[in-house]
Parts: sequence; C-alpha cells; structure tokens
Amino acid sequence: MDLRDILESKDRQMVFNTVLEEACRQWCAVIPDVPERMDGEGFADFFYEIFQEKGNEYIREAKEETAEKLEEPQGRTSVLEKLRKAKTQETACTAPEKNNRLKRHGMEL
Repeated sequence: MDLRDILESKDRQMVFNTVLEEACRQWCAVIPDVPERMDGEGFADFFYEIFQEKGNEYIREAKEETAEKLEEPQGRTSVLEKLRKAKTQETACTAPEKNNRLKRHGMEL
C-alpha cells in the first residue's frame, strides 16, 4: 500500500486521519523501549502497514456510524413536517356543519 492507493479510494481517504493517529499512537507507545524510533525514520512504512492491517476495519466502522446517524430521528421537527401535520389534521377533523352536509348527501366522515 502507498499514498496512491489511499488517494484512489474515497473510503480510505475518509479514514486517513484516524489511521494516521492510530499509527502515531502505536509508534510512540514503544519509544521508551525502542529509542531509535525517536528520529521518525521508518514511520511512513509503519503507517502503511497499519493502514493495510486496520484500514478496512476503520472503513466498516465509519460506514456503520454514518448509517446510524442517518437513522437517528432529528431532534426538531422541520417547518415542512409541521405544515404537513397541520394540513392532515385540518382535513381529518372537518367542521361539524360540513360533516352534517355530507351526511345529508349520503356520505359520512
């Protein structure tokens, strides 16, 4: 895997920052035991290895989170929804005099 592989995929681009942060955490976690890592040499290869190993997992998780957010009801009702509801109630609850006229003509609400 290299940068071209990441740039060619919207899914990989979506999780790039997450994988980069994960690679940094793992790289830095062992610096006390492997002080030669302090100069950063070899980090790019390490990053691509982590991307290769964990990229698909992060993509799957990101897609699941996005799907969950889309399924969650929004906290506030939109103006359009309120108007539709009001119109539905208005047509469902006709005035008694209108209902009486309809009854006389053989229809009832």
